[in-house]
Amino acid sequence: MKTPKVLPWLARKAGLTDEYVELLWSSALRHANLKQPKLAANQRMALAMQELVARLVREKSPVNNTQASTRIAANDAGRSAATSGLVRA
Repeated sequence: MKTPKVLPWLARKAGLTDEYVELLWSSALRHANLKQPKLAANQRMALAMQELVARLVREKSPVNNTQASTRIAANDAGRSAATSGLVRA
């Protein structure tokens, strides 16, 4: 899936790298898909954008983007492992 064109602008506004904001976006999109799987695609995208903006407010300017990226990836991996049983059932 293509990322929203606004992500680089959001990254600059938050003082973060484009790659980090793309990682936050993909995490927010997964979160929206898990939270509201029955919504239409455009509604899930809107929910994901709200989540992304909330995360950007919390992250503002981390000391080390690599550590934050690792934390997000670990959280997503934990969510995937926790929900994989639900998907198979």
